[in-house]
Amino acid sequence: MHPLLNDALADHGFLAIADHPDLRDVIKRASRAGALQRLLPGIWAPPGTLHWALCASALHRFDPDAVLTGATALAILRQDAPTLPLAVAAPRHHASNAIARFTRRQVPPELTARGGGPACTVPALTAVDLAVGDGGDAIDQVLRMRRATLTQMWLAFETCGRRHGDPVRRAVLRASRAEPWSRAERVAHAILHAAGITGWTANAGIEAGGSRYYGDIVFPKRRVVVEIDGWEHHRSWEAFERDRTRQNALVLAGWTVLRFTWATLTGQPDLVVEQIVAALS
Repeated sequence: MHPLLNDALADHGFLAIADHPDLRDVIKRASRAGALQRLLPGIWAPPGTLHWALCASALHRFDPDAVLTGATALAILRQDAPTLPLAVAAPRHHASNAIARFTRRQVPPELTARGGGPACTVPALTAVDLAVGDGGDAIDQVLRMRRATLTQMWLAFETCGRRHGDPVRRAVLRASRAEPWSRAERVAHAILHAAGITGWTANAGIEAGGSRYYGDIVFPKRRVVVEIDGWEHHRSWEAFERDRTRQNALVLAGWTVLRFTWATLTGQPDLVVEQIVAALS
């Protein structure tokens, strides 16, 4: 590669023609030779270097007003590596490509988080944005991580004004009124609401055996705990052991513990209601 291009690429791993107008012809020749590929209009990088962080930095150079949204913002929140193309909102029209999937949208500044690179939607808006297609999974994750409250999600929803998909977002937010932490908990809450069973709190703290535990669904006055066994939260032997220690402590402290799996919740909801009612009697 041309030495001047190596120098230009040294700082960020990509280069913008606007920053190096004198290299325009050199860049074109390198592109034709396969030594550079275009990431975004006017932004170039060596092939085989498409790490998401480099692409995000290139995006910020391309359009400083662009905001990472949706699944990309959620992955960053979870400290996972986002997949390409990045989900991006921008106030100006841009053509989508393998690097970024653009949506023309002005994200309210108060609903963005800015660091050294491109802005991201705040956790509350990230969850609300994804609710239109994920049935509330992102809301559950953000609540479980304690990165936003349901009140903040409603505020984000209202702040954005009217958008396509709002009836679905509103319905999912309403179904989240008990603040589930997983899809299985969301199903369990829906079963309880439909059956008219009240007096419970989701993910409530319980003191037992000198420790503090959190029950998935807690009936404090009846000392009944309903545990939802989702495989995603019980993938390790350590988690299996913790669950047994926790249940023993609760039982010894005088709590009745019921456990339901995803299969039972979705396949036998009447049995779930029957057993909870029996435990409360």
